[in-house]
Amino acid sequence: MGWEGPFSGGKHEAMRHPFTGIKTTLPNPHRGDIDWSLTKRILEQAGISREDWDDAGR
Repeated sequence: MGWEGPFSGGKHEAMRHPFTGIKTTLPNPHRGDIDWSLTKRILEQAGISREDWDDAGR
């Protein structure tokens, strides 16, 4: 999807989109899969729709 990173710094890693300049934090203090609600918040912060996310996995 064109994202760069992850980049370290602070408490969490972050990703950056080179064309939009959007930067999003990737908080994942968990082991294993993250909860759907955290995934949803990360996608909203990144400006990625659920449809685009689903299509990227194909």
